[in-house]
Amino acid sequence: MVRISGKVALTQIVIVGIFLALVILAHALGRTLHKEVDRIAQVEIPIVILAGSMLDEVDDLTANLLEYVAGEPADRAAFEENRAEFLASYEALKALEAGQAVEAGEVAILGRLFALYEAEARARVFERYDPTLELWAAERVDAVEAAFAAPLERLLDERKAGRADGPAPNNLIYAELIDEVGDMMEALQAHLRGVQDGARRFEVNAQAFSTYFEALGDPSADERAQMRALFDGFASGGREVLTRYDPGARRAALLGVESLERGVMAEIEAVLERIIADARDEAGAGLARILAETEESRRIQEAALVVMLLVAGLIILISLATITRPIERLQGVMRKITAGEPPPAIPHVERGDEIGEMARAVDVFKQNRAALEEKTQTLEALPRKLGKYLSPQVFGRIFAGAAQVEVRAERKKLTIFFCDVVNFTETVGDMEPEEVASLLNEFLSEMSTIALAHGATIDKYIGDAILAFFGDPESRGAKEDARACVAMAIAMQARMRELAVDWRERGYERPFEIRVGINTGYCDVGNFGSADRMDYTIIGGAVNLAARLQSLAAPGGVVLAYETWAHVQDDVKAEPAEPVTVKGIRRPITPYHVVAEWDDLAARGAVLRAHRRGLDLRLDLEALSGGASDATQDALAEAARDLEAALDAVARLAPDRPRRRS
Repeated sequence: MVRISGKVALTQIVIVGIFLALVILAHALGRTLHKEVDRIAQVEIPIVILAGSMLDEVDDLTANLLEYVAGEPADRAAFEENRAEFLASYEALKALEAGQAVEAGEVAILGRLFALYEAEARARVFERYDPTLELWAAERVDAVEAAFAAPLERLLDERKAGRADGPAPNNLIYAELIDEVGDMMEALQAHLRGVQDGARRFEVNAQAFSTYFEALGDPSADERAQMRALFDGFASGGREVLTRYDPGARRAALLGVESLERGVMAEIEAVLERIIADARDEAGAGLARILAETEESRRIQEAALVVMLLVAGLIILISLATITRPIERLQGVMRKITAGEPPPAIPHVERGDEIGEMARAVDVFKQNRAALEEKTQTLEALPRKLGKYLSPQVFGRIFAGAAQVEVRAERKKLTIFFCDVVNFTETVGDMEPEEVASLLNEFLSEMSTIALAHGATIDKYIGDAILAFFGDPESRGAKEDARACVAMAIAMQARMRELAVDWRERGYERPFEIRVGINTGYCDVGNFGSADRMDYTIIGGAVNLAARLQSLAAPGGVVLAYETWAHVQDDVKAEPAEPVTVKGIRRPITPYHVVAEWDDLAARGAVLRAHRRGLDLRLDLEALSGGASDATQDALAEAARDLEAALDAVARLAPDRPRRRS
C-alpha cells in the first residue's frame, strides 16, 4: 500500500512536474512571442513606414515637377530635397532587404526605376523648360514694342497725316507700313501664345515692310534713316525673342511629366505597394501565430486546473492578466484602427517587455494610419483647390457631369466685361514686390467677389486686368445679362472708391483706379486647346471691342457699346460720345459713357420719375438745369397737353371718381 507520504510526495512531484511543464511552456511561449513581436516591430512595420514614406516622396516629386512647369522655379530645389529623402528611405529599405526582410529583387527593381524616373525628369522637364525664359520673352516683347514698334507706328502715322493732301500712292504705302508693323507685333504675341507660324508671319511681314519702305519716295534722308533705325531695332529684338524662346518647351515639359506619371511613376508605386502589402501580410500572420500559441497555452492551463487547482489557476490568471488580455486588447485596437473607427489610447506602451514592444508598434501603426488619412483628406480637398482655378459655374458643371471636357466651342451672344487698372506701372513703381502682390491680390479678390455675386463667368486675370462675361454657361437672356454686367461694373467702381479711402489711410499715395469697357455681341465660347490641355475662354471681335472701349473710359468710368446701352438705357443714364474708329472694327463705334443709375439720380432729385401701370415718366432735370431750348420747351408743353387729355379720358372712363387737379 502506498503511503500517504508517498502520495503526497507523488502529488508534489506531479504538481512540481506540471509546474515545471507550465514554466517550460511559458518560457517557450515567451520566446515565440518575443521572436514574432520583434519581427513585427523591427522589420514589418518599418518596411510599411519606409515604403509609405517613399510613396509620399514620389507624389511630392511629381507635384514639384508640376509646380515647376506651372512657373515656380523654386520647386526645382524642393525636388532635390524630396529626392534626397527618397534615397535615404531607399538605403534603409536596402538594409532590410540584406536581412531578407523584403522579397529578393524588389528593392533592386525599385532602384532602377527611380534612377530612370530621375533621369527622365531632368531630361524631359528641367533641361527642356526654364520658366524664367518665358518671363524674359514677355518682358522683351513689351520692351521692343515700347522702344521701336510704337515709335515707328507714331512716326509713320504722323507722316501719313502730314501728307493727307499729297500723292495717293505714298498715303497708301504709309498705311501698308503701319499695318505691317502692327502685324509684326501680332506675330510676336502669337509666338508667345504658342502659335506655330508666329515666326514665319513675323518674317513675311518684315519682308513686306522692307518692300513697301523701298517704294516710299517722299521722306527726307534723316526721316528715312530714323524709320530704318526703328525698324531694324524692332526686327532685331523680335528675332531675338523668336530665336531664344521656344513656346512649345513648356507644353513638352508638361507632357513629359504626364508621361512619367503614367509610366515610371506608376511602376514605382506598384513596387512600393507590393512591398507594403507583403509586409502587412507578414505582420498579420505573425499576430495570428501569437494568438494561436496563446490560445494553446490557455487550453493546457485549463487541463492542468484539475490536478493543480490553486497553482494552475494562479498561473492561468497571471497568464491571462499579463499576456492574453493585453494581446486581445491590442487586437481590438488594431481592428478599430483598420475599420477607420476613432481608436482609444494604446494600452501597455509603458511596459518594457514584448507586449510593450507590440503596443508601441501598434501605436506607430496608428500614427501611420493617421498620416495616411491626412493624405487622403488632402487628396479629397484637391478638387476644391482646383476649383479656385475655374469659374464656379464651369467647375460645378464639370464635376456634376453636366459639361463635357473636350475641345469644343459654340457661338453665343455674350456681354463681355473688361477692366484694367489705370497707369498700373506708374502707380506701383515705388512699391516693393511684396506690396504690389498684396495690393493686386486684394484688388482682384474684391472685384472677383462682386463678379461672382452678380453671376459673372470670370475668364481670366491678365496681370492687373480682368476679363469676364455673362451668357455662358448659364444665361438669363441678352437683356438681363447686359443689365447684370452693367450693375456689376457700377458696383465695382463704387467698391473701388471705398477701397481708395482705405488704401490712402494705409499709406498708399496713389490708390488703384480702373476703367471698364462693356460690349454685347457674338463670340466663340468653349474649350480651346488640345485633348490633353485646354482652356475655357472666349474669342472674337466682340472681346477686342470691349478692351478698346475700356481704353476710352475715364479713370473710374464705365463705357458701353451701343447694343449694351440699348439693353440698359432704362436702368442707367449714359451719354454718347463722338464716334471713334477702333482698330480691327470696320465701322465707327459710338461709345456711351455711364453717368449714373436713374434710381440714384431720382434719389438726388436730378431726375423726375414715375412708374405706374400704363404710365412711364422720366424727366432729366439735371440735363435741363442750364436752360431748355425752344424745341425742348415746346416738347414739354406738348407733353403737358397730352397728359391733360389723358386725365380727361380717364375721368370719362370712371365718372364716379372725381378728377384731382394739382
